[in-house]
Amino acid sequence: MGVGPLSGCLNTSAPVGAAFTIPFVVLDGAQPPQSSSVTRTVTILPPCSPGLFWCKGSGCQTLDCDVSSGLLQTDGDAQADEPPVVSLVGVDRSHSTVDGGGGGGADGQMVDADVADGVLTLPYGVASNLSLVPCVSYNATDAEETGEERACRAVAWDDGEGDLSAYLTVEQLPTCEGCSGCAVELVTAGVCPPGVYLYRYAVADLAGNVGEATLAVRLVQVRLDRRLWENVSWTHGFRFA
Repeated sequence: MGVGPLSGCLNTSAPVGAAFTIPFVVLDGAQPPQSSSVTRTVTILPPCSPGLFWCKGSGCQTLDCDVSSGLLQTDGDAQADEPPVVSLVGVDRSHSTVDGGGGGGADGQMVDADVADGVLTLPYGVASNLSLVPCVSYNATDAEETGEERACRAVAWDDGEGDLSAYLTVEQLPTCEGCSGCAVELVTAGVCPPGVYLYRYAVADLAGNVGEATLAVRLVQVRLDRRLWENVSWTHGFRFA
């Protein structure tokens, strides 16, 4: 069975509302071959929610692009040096020293939380349903709310260009020389060594100003209390992750 390209069937640059009917056909190896087909209709949807305007270079805006561009030009000098504000979502924002506890780095690794704008503490070896990906928009979650049910971890806002959350990038920062790394997609999966991992969320506006926020993720190894250990009834079986 061969697979044909969709480039001739679908134009993603078509006007909003345009519909494309794409046929899919499969042939078996019989002689003569028997065929089966199905069609799918793809409709081009607007990139922004109702009431918003898509403006190239600045994303979804509440004002018409020409008006928004004029305002940016008028206020550009005053705002040219102001970077976007990146806010972390659903994390502890208190500044204190974080004990890395080894694992991800050297034993007794210490990471000053002043380096980070927020701290997220998770148990080592336990998979979590948390996600550390940036939010797709500022309205995807309330930046002032906290809680482990949050599905994204950072938003960005620029006074001149508006919501820049969709343009956020995230990268891991080294905590010490020789420390093991942990990809942002894996640190909540329960597979990384205990310790502290730093991640930087960053975005740039059209003027080149960069806003950023750093998240420290602390994987804590849970230790069994000695008194509990001594009083355990060994008639039960235990399985440790």
